[in-house]
Amino acid sequence: MRSRPFTAAGAAALALAAALAPGARLDAAAQEPREEPHASHVPAPRRGAPNAPPTAFAHEGLWREGRGERRTVEGNLVALTCWVKHAGFGQGHRACARACAEAGLPVGLVDAEGRVFLVSGRGHGALADANQPLLEHLETTVRLTGDFFDGGDLRIVEVVRVERAPVQASDEELARRREKAPP
Repeated sequence: MRSRPFTAAGAAALALAAALAPGARLDAAAQEPREEPHASHVPAPRRGAPNAPPTAFAHEGLWREGRGERRTVEGNLVALTCWVKHAGFGQGHRACARACAEAGLPVGLVDAEGRVFLVSGRGHGALADANQPLLEHLETTVRLTGDFFDGGDLRIVEVVRVERAPVQASDEELARRREKAPP
């Protein structure tokens, strides 16, 4: 299987999403995740840490609901870390995808054209929480309704509703989508 280049912005977003799993935050000095004592809130960046990740407080009042485009897209829900790092997908990969999603690793929707959308929760919720209603649908074809945001190299969807599609894509079809994905 041919490997596709992953853009720097896409790789950075995926790394940040993985690092900010529930109960962790990126330590700007060490660039490694570390446990946060109160995972239920988002801490403000430490003083003197210029590379600290943005927080909910850093742009309070700037976030607006409804800026995405509400639509329904049919595609497959995959564990993004596995999809990108080792081409892990399909029915044989379902248990691994579930374990990754439960741990708070990012889930993505791969549409028929091979475009990948990072699944996000509303606001600044943890990915493990956003992934919870998707667990039974991982590695299946779904109809997903949500607010879609296109940031150029990174596409995000905030899920409103998900249901199993009547026709399921085969593992061979998923491999084809992975190969023809747009840059």
